[in-house]
Amino acid sequence: MSHYGAKQASLDVFRMLLITCSNEDLNYGMKYKLLTEEDVLKAGLGEKFHLNITETARRVFRGIRRPHFLNKLRAAVNLMNKVRDHYAKYPETPRDFASWKAETEAIFNEARLKLLAE
Repeated sequence: MSHYGAKQASLDVFRMLLITCSNEDLNYGMKYKLLTEEDVLKAGLGEKFHLNITETARRVFRGIRRPHFLNKLRAAVNLMNKVRDHYAKYPETPRDFASWKAETEAIFNEARLKLLAE
């Protein structure tokens, strides 16, 4: 139960990516494995994305025709990891909650700016 909030927050960032991408971008991303079934499963389970340098280079090369989608995908993964790490630092006392909440709002404002703004 302790990781539930982190998982849900990460999924909210992923949702922002999905609702702003066109079907063509998503189909292209799945076809050329910019976004794999395993990535979607990991997102759904609230797990972190870990790509080695070789896999990252392959995905960049395959996504060269859709740089806007590739950039949004990169931003989403970075923000998902950022929000998950932030939720891992949930305060143990109410005294620290206000500053934690302010940082949470800042992360989601950043996500909205990078993922929802066109």
